Amino acid sequence: MKKKHLHGLAGAALGYLLFPAIVFAQIVNPFKGVENLTGQNGLLEKLISIALQIGIPIMVLMIMWIGFQYVWEASKGKAANLATIHKNFQFTLLGAALLLGAYVILEILQNTFRSLQSR
Repeated sequence: MKKKHLHGLAGAALGYLLFPAIVFAQIVNPFKGVENLTGQNGLLEKLISIALQIGIPIMVLMIMWIGFQYVWEASKGKAANLATIHKNFQFTLLGAALLLGAYVILEILQNTFRSLQSR
């Protein structure tokens, strides 16, 4: 019981000692000097750019392939396979939305950091 009381007392004393340092600290812009979101080399920007360069052609080919499958299975009259094709199309569109979303979020964050840097 006494140890808990001593820990609380020590924490309170430390808080009172650090309180003036916290109150009188200067506020510094943490984004000053940040050139882009990922630092010097723009690693995140390059990774998303590579993902887009690889992902967009794959998305186009997948949409074409799914369209071909849809026409082929619809001409056969097999409704069971059409559900699988629809699911594949949904996943393809979800992947495209994720790629586009990553690019949009990166651009928003970079513009925000640039505007904060200029202040």
